Amino acid sequence: MPRTGARMAKREKARTSESGRKGPKIITRKPKPSDFRDVIEYYYRFYEEVKENPLFGIVLSHKRPNMSDERKWFSELLGRTKRGATVALVAEVDGHAVGLCEVNAIGRPRSEVSHRGELGIAVSSDYRGMGVGTALLRSVLGKCRKKFEVVELSVFSKNKGAKKLYESFGFSTYATRPHSIKRGDAYLDEDLMRLEV
Repeated sequence: MPRTGARMAKREKARTSESGRKGPKIITRKPKPSDFRDVIEYYYRFYEEVKENPLFGIVLSHKRPNMSDERKWFSELLGRTKRGATVALVAEVDGHAVGLCEVNAIGRPRSEVSHRGELGIAVSSDYRGMGVGTALLRSVLGKCRKKFEVVELSVFSKNKGAKKLYESFGFSTYATRPHSIKRGDAYLDEDLMRLEV
């Protein structure tokens, strides 16, 4: 889905806050049902981004999920967050969810691996490079300190920008998973990173 003029105008408006400084006013908060449309809109655009940039660093289904599947996924996310099984926050700019970060418990509750959480993050292409990912990570990791001892993630080995961001929060690489992603006929490696929180 191409960027519309209205979307580009919103992005330009978000670049400058009321104080005249660069950057949008970002609010991080728990996801709510009304965020579904925003989250799915930018998620569906990821499929176009992969066509333009095969190294785009997010793992997708081979076929774009239908709206019913996405509603089920989002409903389950809200349920896990409400039960405390997941730490999840959205980044809101101008009343719209423009990013989502979640940390899911590994294994069953109260198991020998439940002290670990796995992080996933996605930011709308319209708001990347504007501090949204940083704001989400700062807020989510703050909440993880009460729930997990270790937060883990995987990142495309060639995604230098994302790795630099994670390292700025103290994540370190402990392994590389070769040929972890098969995108078309190409294989992509992933680095595994961890942070003690």
